Amino acid sequence: MATPGIDDVLLRESAEDMFEDAPFGYLFSRPDGSIIKVNRTFLRWIGYDRPELIDRLRFLDLLTPGGKLFYESHFGPSLRMSGYISEIALDLLAKDGRLIPALVSAVQKRDPEGQPQFNRITVFNATERRKYEQELLLSRREAEKASAELAYLNAELERSNEALRASEQHLRSVLDTLFAFVGVLNPEGVLLEANRAALHAASLMPNQVIGKPFADLYWWSYSHEVQSELLNAIGNAQTGIASRYDVVIQLAERKFISVDFSLVPMIGADGRVTHLIPFAIDITDRKLMEEDIKHANNSLLKVNEELGQFAYAASHDLQEPLRNISLYSQLLARKFEQIVDPEAQSFLQYVVDGSQRMRELISDILAFSQAQHSNLVLRPASLDQILSIALANLQAAIRESGATITHDALPLLTVDAGRIAGLLQNLISNSIKYRKLDQPPRIHISAEKTGEEWTFAVHDNGAGFEPQYADQIFGIFKRLHGRDLPGTGIGLAICKKVVETHGGRIWAESTPRVGSTFFFTLPAGSRSVQNR
Repeated sequence: MATPGIDDVLLRESAEDMFEDAPFGYLFSRPDGSIIKVNRTFLRWIGYDRPELIDRLRFLDLLTPGGKLFYESHFGPSLRMSGYISEIALDLLAKDGRLIPALVSAVQKRDPEGQPQFNRITVFNATERRKYEQELLLSRREAEKASAELAYLNAELERSNEALRASEQHLRSVLDTLFAFVGVLNPEGVLLEANRAALHAASLMPNQVIGKPFADLYWWSYSHEVQSELLNAIGNAQTGIASRYDVVIQLAERKFISVDFSLVPMIGADGRVTHLIPFAIDITDRKLMEEDIKHANNSLLKVNEELGQFAYAASHDLQEPLRNISLYSQLLARKFEQIVDPEAQSFLQYVVDGSQRMRELISDILAFSQAQHSNLVLRPASLDQILSIALANLQAAIRESGATITHDALPLLTVDAGRIAGLLQNLISNSIKYRKLDQPPRIHISAEKTGEEWTFAVHDNGAGFEPQYADQIFGIFKRLHGRDLPGTGIGLAICKKVVETHGGRIWAESTPRVGSTFFFTLPAGSRSVQNR
């Protein structure tokens, strides 16, 4: 039996419908530029209704000021001179003010005397091209739409031969202007049609590929493994199952590119597969970028790990010398208190205070390094009990400040109890430290389950801070009060690391002289049980 021709494969729908729903914007304009016809695709992009454009606006009116200048000085004159313009980058201005990056091609149709009759303008929306993930989604939808359109064409065989020929020519023009590889196979995997982009990229002529098994053709022939994978996809498509995967194909001069390849079966009215649609988009640049990012991430992880080990080792090794400096400085201060003058005593006190600050700083650096690099010890734990531990560690500060601390019932979660205790201790200590001078601190801890996580809040009536510093305060060594109050500027950075290593988030809201609220989340999931 002879292989069905393109008339039996593609052309089952009117040319007007194909024009309206093509993946490109199409416009027709008079020689003076006024729009006389436009397809639905372009209307969807630009946001206008058809009556707002037809005989009312020119294509020039849909461009940005810079685009208009380029159109008048280059695009229009070139079109009038050569009758053809290909893939010119212009920005369109949508009705709602959005900029739509586009590649614009145009052909000027002329009468036998050479006088211009109308312009046919083809617009490719480059926004999707720039946003690769959206382009993949669009491509898949186009493939599904093409499948539906080809299935629908089965019901249109009664149309006249003249209409079929017109539709065939129109569809072929659409396929040839796609910036992707598109073809049509019969159910046995024989190539019936391929668009210009697929043939041109491999320097092939239609008679070299049409009517031959798709898996044996030049694009795949360089590798038995690649051919085998394609044959599996064809076998799946023959049973009605679509395939999609990344693969390397061969182009002209032994050049290779990576493509996102889809093979979609078309199902006829009788439920049988009538044709297979291969569709491929070049993703070579994305693959190269992914490799670069992977290499950079690995390098950063290695450097980060080495820096963490260095910080831990250096901080640990510095503790003993600083302890000795502090100890002997205090001994000197006590022994020679009655001998040296007040200035010398103040110098000794500077040494004692400085060594003490260094010990606190190194201790916090050790804690920060451990929070960042050591493994979590996750066990089910009561946040009520963890809070009790944090409050016990802060008893002296609570008594001295006269702080009142309350809390809601807190849940049971699978966490590293030691680190969460340190987190709560840090946040409550901050509320006590940055209190108002004219009233004792009041601190309340609450918890609320929101979706798949618990949101905790530590609210106080303290001095607060300006909202623009809400992100800055979680940076290492970031202090809003200088050295007026004790601290190293690492506490909130440690809090951030603890929360993030548990898979949560932390942020703050504050009003000066009113108070602050520090929020953090912890995953709920199947591991959490609410405390009753």
